[in-house]
Amino acid sequence: GTFGLIPLFTIPLMGNMGMNESNILFYRFLFSTLMMGAVCLLHKSTLKINMKHLISIIGLGALYALTALFLIYSYHYITSGVATTIHFLYPICVSFLMVVFFKEQKSKSLFLAASLSLIGVALMCWSGGGSIRLMGIGLAALTILTYGIYIVALNQLDIGKLPAEVLTFYVLLGGCVIFFIYSLFTAGISSIPSTKAGFYILALAFLSTVISDLTLILAVKYAG
Repeated sequence: GTFGLIPLFTIPLMGNMGMNESNILFYRFLFSTLMMGAVCLLHKSTLKINMKHLISIIGLGALYALTALFLIYSYHYITSGVATTIHFLYPICVSFLMVVFFKEQKSKSLFLAASLSLIGVALMCWSGGGSIRLMGIGLAALTILTYGIYIVALNQLDIGKLPAEVLTFYVLLGGCVIFFIYSLFTAGISSIPSTKAGFYILALAFLSTVISDLTLILAVKYAG
């Protein structure tokens, strides 16, 4: 649910507050990493990991970062509501991957639900087509794939056995490093333009990143 709040904070930052996408993403992941680091300190969680975990963390961080990147750029082409609705089709991708690659039992009800979801989104997006709109739909659709693979990886890799707060910290740290490099090679890193913008970024970092990813990891760990 908190992941769906991303447009609430991101759209104003991109609009009248004048921040570009790369800086929003960098500060979002920077502050969320610091917040999660504080949680790990409070819990006295050990942050030691081995090389095998490091490789997995790099992959998970990249998938989570790509999801955030594709979603924020899709806002330029389609409304945030449509983009977010498309993104929330990711359970279909998760189910497909589990059935095809991990031999999870097929379900007629699952197939029916997936079909109805796709039809519903197709009807919502239908407006006669157009390349600009299709670009936005394509970017939002990519988040279905990246987020779906991310969730399956959390479920299947040994790294999923790490404490939830430690795994969340490293995933967010990976995203922070990725967007730091991305910002340097694109628009550069600028300071946060105002106190209000800082408040929006903190809310984005806490609600839509820390809470969202931590609860997702906990859900995958305990519910599958």
